[in-house]
Amino acid sequence: MTEEQIDRIAAILAENILSCTKEVLTSEEAARYMGVKVSYLYKLTMRGEIPHYKPGGKKCYFRRSELERWLTANGVKRPAGGGVLGGLGVLGKMEFSESSEYSERWSTRSSRRARRAPRTL
Repeated sequence: MTEEQIDRIAAILAENILSCTKEVLTSEEAARYMGVKVSYLYKLTMRGEIPHYKPGGKKCYFRRSELERWLTANGVKRPAGGGVLGGLGVLGKMEFSESSEYSERWSTRSSRRARRAPRTL
């Protein structure tokens, strides 16, 4: 392995470690963290469906903890007796009280926008 390859690997590792420990993420970092395209992330921000911050008025920033809550906000409840996890007991009876409160907070924004009259061209 050449010195240049080692330096490149070290830079990639340093970037990954830094992005894993940061609490506030840029749009690119947030999209990578969520596994979505940056354009989709911007669409979510424009609709008011995802919590974000614009301290300078232009660039978007995201808190990692809020992204985690948003990603897990609409958990799927499985029936206690059936389904794939039916025999696993506790896992089949999950409660989502914190995340449902969180999703209600952000869904009111998007529902207000949905009630607007559609634009005509």
